[in-house]
Parts: sequence; C-alpha cells; structure tokens
Amino acid sequence: MKKYVIALLLVMFVLGGVALAGPLDRTSEPRTNPAVDDMLRIPGVVGLNRNEALATLQQAGLNPILKIVRDENSKHQGMEGKVIEQDPNPGGVAMIGSSVSIKLYLPPGYEEPPADMWQSVPSQDQYETYDEQW
Repeated sequence: MKKYVIALLLVMFVLGGVALAGPLDRTSEPRTNPAVDDMLRIPGVVGLNRNEALATLQQAGLNPILKIVRDENSKHQGMEGKVIEQDPNPGGVAMIGSSVSIKLYLPPGYEEPPADMWQSVPSQDQYETYDEQW
C-alpha cells in the first residue's frame, strides 16, 4: 500500500512540475533590452602597432585614446612601437562610442616606420594623444 501511495505522489509531482514549469510571465511578446543593441565586445589590441590598434578599435565602433609610454623598461623589451596595455580589457562589453585607452611603448631612440606605410589607415591627427612619463 505504501508503494502505491509513494508512486502516486511521485507521478503527481512529476506531472505537476511540468504543468508549472515555464516563464513567469506568459505574454507572447519577447522580453528585450534596447540597450543591448548598442553593446559590443571590446577587441584585443595589445601587441598591435599604433595604426592597427587605432583602426581596429575605430572599426569596432569604439573611441581610442592613445597614451605613449616613453620610459625605457626591460619588461616591455621586444614590444617597441606596439600597444602594451589597454583599458577596458579585451573581451569586455561596452557601448558603441565608448572610450578605450591604449598605451603605446615608444622608448627613447625608437623610431616608428613612416606613416606612408599605413596609407589605408586614417590619419593619426584625428585621435586624442597623451604623452605620459611612467
């Protein structure tokens, strides 16, 4: 007798759980957040040269802010003329038009290749640039 009661309760629990499962609001309209349409993933630009990084961020719909690190630092050896840091980090989510700060390592005595090598990339003059001593 106990087995039948337990089996009956188990069947009622399973059937009742299925009937009650589902979204809390049963409207036919899907729930959406309009702000999501203006969100994007932040691309990673660490290791790219100046113009590659600026073009990548701009093409993604972000506003790059360039900061130049001029102090010689053995930690960044081999990264001369390349982006060494970005904020916010790659893979994060941001609104279209958000600013992304990138740090370009240009130690004393390093000369970047001439700008005419990057003809397909927009002019550097349109980006905000800060020289910082670290």
